[in-house]
Amino acid sequence: MGLQLVHLVVLIGMLLSVGANTVLAATITPPALSQDGENLVMIRLAGGEEIRVSDIRKYAQRRTDLKALLNTPTGWSSLVEEIAMTRALVLEGERRQEKRSGDIDPNIDPRFDDIYALAVYRKIAGECKAPVGDAEARQYYDANPQAFKIPAQARIERVILPKALMLDKFPAEQWLGLQARAVAMSSARFEALIQRATEAAPDLRQGDLGWISLEGAEAQPVLGAIQNAGKGGLVGPLGEGDYVYLLHVKDWRDAQLLPWEFVKHQVPTRAVQYCRETQRERVKTELFKRYEVQIDGKALRAVGATGN
Repeated sequence: MGLQLVHLVVLIGMLLSVGANTVLAATITPPALSQDGENLVMIRLAGGEEIRVSDIRKYAQRRTDLKALLNTPTGWSSLVEEIAMTRALVLEGERRQEKRSGDIDPNIDPRFDDIYALAVYRKIAGECKAPVGDAEARQYYDANPQAFKIPAQARIERVILPKALMLDKFPAEQWLGLQARAVAMSSARFEALIQRATEAAPDLRQGDLGWISLEGAEAQPVLGAIQNAGKGGLVGPLGEGDYVYLLHVKDWRDAQLLPWEFVKHQVPTRAVQYCRETQRERVKTELFKRYEVQIDGKALRAVGATGN
């Protein structure tokens, strides 16, 4: 995979999928949203229904397991998908005339009744069964290799600068673009760029961010750009809020199929886990299409840049 420069201006929080190290998102402490920001429409559904920032915030604040997601761009992305899925499930339950198990808590918006949504989901998704015995386990392993693959991983180095910063009489974003071209043409080294950025912006974390998984790269622009760039490649400059980034793929690990001998005792557990993962994606795809769910990427980037 040769050296290449991929120029994107996208939400850097998307670099990290849920469960990955949130080292990028944790770099910036975001300011609070204005009242106009609270009214920002994040999700649109069939029939003109709209879900706003204030709806998402209320939903997260009553869920102790979700509150922390309000603090990072990546967290907001996860919250928006969660509430969109919950709303679609409630609509599907009503379409199917599924009865609620009891009275709705007056503190819960019935549009986002997650208990009802979960009950509907279980009926739609069906049951996941584990293979029984060595023969069934081996048959499942051979038929579902994707369930036993370790995704490709990239080791990432980063340079981050405030957009307002001037270097060599150039704004930071333009300066980074010039440096990226120099590195791509082998007339400069990324290590020297890290050192210069460290001197210019000592309060920001520069350099090695460690290994990140590229799982889901097909759905996330920055991960996809990293995958396309490959070892030695550059991605950026990338803008988010008041900051601009340049990423360097320092090292690379290809996706690997775990050997049968290594996973044979975990096949039943993994089979159920993989079934649940694919079920959720199937249900989400079907319901988002049926109820014309549209997540406003521009609004999501705006919230990601300002946070909670």
